[in-house]
Amino acid sequence: MTDKVTQTRIGAQAVLRIDNPPVNTLTAEVRRELLDAFDEAVAAADVTAIVIAASGQTFPVGRDIYDLDRPASPPDLRLLCERIEASPKPVVVALHGTVLGGGLELAVAAHHRIARVGTQLGCPEISLGLPPCAGGTQRIPRLIGADGALDLMLSGRMIDAAQALKLGLVDEVTDLDLEQAAIDYASVCGVRRTSDQRIRMEDGAHFLQSVEAHRAKSGSFVAVKIVDCVEAALLLPMEAGLTLEAEAFAECAASDVAVALRHIFFAEEAAAQVVAKDVQPVRHLGLVGGADVAILALNSGLTVTLVSPDRAEVEDALDHVGAHFEVAVASGMPEVQAVNALSRLSCMTEFAALAECDLVLDQSGDTPDPWWELDGDLPDVLARENIFSMRLQFPARGAKLAEITTHSDTQPETVAKVMQTGRQMGRVPLCVDMTEGGLIETLVSRMEVLMGHLAPVASSDILSAALSDVGLPAAAFTVPTAPLEDERLPVAAVRERLECWLINEAAYLISAGAVTQPTDVDVALVHGLGYARTRGGPILQADRITPFEVVQRIKRFALEDGSHWHAADLLQRLANERQKFRDLKKT
Repeated sequence: MTDKVTQTRIGAQAVLRIDNPPVNTLTAEVRRELLDAFDEAVAAADVTAIVIAASGQTFPVGRDIYDLDRPASPPDLRLLCERIEASPKPVVVALHGTVLGGGLELAVAAHHRIARVGTQLGCPEISLGLPPCAGGTQRIPRLIGADGALDLMLSGRMIDAAQALKLGLVDEVTDLDLEQAAIDYASVCGVRRTSDQRIRMEDGAHFLQSVEAHRAKSGSFVAVKIVDCVEAALLLPMEAGLTLEAEAFAECAASDVAVALRHIFFAEEAAAQVVAKDVQPVRHLGLVGGADVAILALNSGLTVTLVSPDRAEVEDALDHVGAHFEVAVASGMPEVQAVNALSRLSCMTEFAALAECDLVLDQSGDTPDPWWELDGDLPDVLARENIFSMRLQFPARGAKLAEITTHSDTQPETVAKVMQTGRQMGRVPLCVDMTEGGLIETLVSRMEVLMGHLAPVASSDILSAALSDVGLPAAAFTVPTAPLEDERLPVAAVRERLECWLINEAAYLISAGAVTQPTDVDVALVHGLGYARTRGGPILQADRITPFEVVQRIKRFALEDGSHWHAADLLQRLANERQKFRDLKKT
């Protein structure tokens, strides 16, 4: 055995401890070692019960999502869960942290579950367009009924240990030593297989009513499949239900929606790992301008010093922040919370006031004479390589993107610090290199240029419908309403042009080095403009169509529509080499 799973004997109990930091993901290696250790404990004559626990901050959060796009590596999680449930010896799991997805499926396959106070449990698979895959749709309804199971699986939300205890998902909640509590429980409990539990399904009519109520509200393919599987928990034998679940999982995993959701998940992971450095958290943020950023920072618990050499701007910033919290209190924020936030704000006119800050963001905008070049006696924290700007999206559509502008001489640790601060403020930070405007602002502007060309041959209604078909919210654009000369383009034709134009503009930005990797464009559009996650982004769509086909369409549009159509050099190169964006390396 390696250090991924260890086995300790405590009396007559075998404690199997998963240790796969940071979140104990159930990789193939972990599954294999856990199964080997489990079989050894079952075979040992001096072992009367088995405890499965985890080191570190959490019980396993689930399987490795990257495994979905790799060849299968045994043992699969379903087999592991079946082996655990079939154990002739009692199996108790000790739960802490966030017990999600495959981690929860592993837990409900055990005979008993002990959770530490504050543990969070959930089935987030639907956020990736997937149902549970290791018996969750069959075992969880047996423990908590159809209503509870479908609420967890269709919402993807988490519940805490107290709620889980009330539902029957866990057997005991403790604030004492978790592992010892599980060992003590294992010494007195017996075998109780979840597949044999029927008490929550005894009222079959009520169970089916719950199923039908959720089916009527299920608007997506995966939601319908989840409902079907939960229904099977009542109507089919366990093995048949597991088979149905496996078929549903395979069908969903291959769907365009699930592929798109995985794509954007991986793209977000890649964007977040641009700088994988552990840094000290920022507690005191300095701002040069930027009252809106000050509000976000104050709401996230930071101390803020805002500086502007213009006293009128300082007073305006104070008024703006104060007005925000007045409205917040009127809308329900506790007054003491607003007072506390405002007490952490200082507004000054001298740059020296920023000397004690952990990080400084320049929100002053583009100026012909940058302030850092005007003041020759600035504190070290204001060295040019330590200054960033953070471009935020503030529309009502709820965008969360924070475009972080970095510099070539910036240290990786400093980039990590600003990225972490963006996340702390509830934003999705993305490193960009834009000399003018922002990534989202540029893409919106360029899309509006194309719509201006299309306006004489496509009505505003058709343009809006085509935007929605592409995955973009029409409300984010100024859709032209020019008089129609010849309404010759239907929605499908406009959609095709909008999509190819967006892909082409993304290629221009990628080749200019505006982003670190091509998929950053997809992350930006999802979080900065409300692009539909279920479509993944223009980079995914380009690779689905293939750059070669996109270039062929652009050539056709140039003949049909005019000379404003030109394939970006990068897109043309990918087409010539029969490559895709995914073949490009990070810059």
